[in-house]
Amino acid sequence: VAYAAPFVFFASLGAQADFGAILAMPLLVVAGLAWISCHALGMAVGARLLRAPMSLIAVCSSANIGGSSTAAVIGAQYGRSWSSLGILLGLFGNLIGTFAGLLCGIVLAAIAR
Repeated sequence: VAYAAPFVFFASLGAQADFGAILAMPLLVVAGLAWISCHALGMAVGARLLRAPMSLIAVCSSANIGGSSTAAVIGAQYGRSWSSLGILLGLFGNLIGTFAGLLCGIVLAAIAR
């Protein structure tokens, strides 16, 4: 039951979605596409500069977007040591993201004064 409940929950959310609302806010769709494009471009440039294998890029991308839990799952597909790397990358991203968010909040509060 615990395994099936999230599937039922997300399916019910999807069934209530109003796809016509997407056309009402095209700027959000463009912003989302720009965000994902920047992520893909950054990962491609980083992979090229570091000459990293695609498995490392997949784990790094997953850690960047989904955090530690998804990076561990993606990493486990490539081997046991990749799973721990995914967890470390996700935790490191959370650490940097927390302080970057605090710094951004401080800067925005200073601008608003």
